[in-house]
Amino acid sequence: MIIIKMKGREYRSDRRRGVPSWYSGWAHLAVITGASLLGIFLFAFQIQDIALWQLWMIPTAFVISIIDEYVVHRFPMHRVTTLGKDIYKKHAAIHHRYFTHDDMAMEEGRDMAEILTLPRHVLELLFVAVIPFTVLFCLFSWNLGMLFGITALSYYLVFEWIHLASHMPKNHWLPSLPVMRSLCEHHRIHHNTRLMREHNFNIAFPLVDWALGTSYKG
Repeated sequence: MIIIKMKGREYRSDRRRGVPSWYSGWAHLAVITGASLLGIFLFAFQIQDIALWQLWMIPTAFVISIIDEYVVHRFPMHRVTTLGKDIYKKHAAIHHRYFTHDDMAMEEGRDMAEILTLPRHVLELLFVAVIPFTVLFCLFSWNLGMLFGITALSYYLVFEWIHLASHMPKNHWLPSLPVMRSLCEHHRIHHNTRLMREHNFNIAFPLVDWALGTSYKG
């Protein structure tokens, strides 16, 4: 185990040296958070004369987002596919090697480059998972489309923050919160190389893991 950990540390050091000097992990987080909040605001601004019955879109979009996270994480992020080689490399080949299940904590701002979503992957998320559903629901009701967009972007933002919390030192206040401790442990188990292809794919809300029996508690 010591040898494996040393290899992981050596790999982490090599990856850090490749991070541009201008990169700031906290600025990266600020851009993701700010852009998501701006999108949520713009969607909300478009809602007019909302009817009570239209609020069913919020739990519906929430469930769609959970399923989408599960499917993307379990398959293209952990299995090589023709169209998903880039995301597989970024996640399974790099992120899981950078952070092992017994060495999960980030140590400096540059480590956030291997935690937070890259801009191109954010665009892929928008054009594959958010915009098509938003347009689809707009065909039935403009407000339904806007509510979907609000919920989907909110889910994504929560996902980013919880994933980041899972890689913060244990003594940090965020992963120390009662609910967060359980979610962080759920993700730590996923980083075990023996388990990562079969278990614990939901990060923010592990409901599909529970429903499909892929939740593993160790």
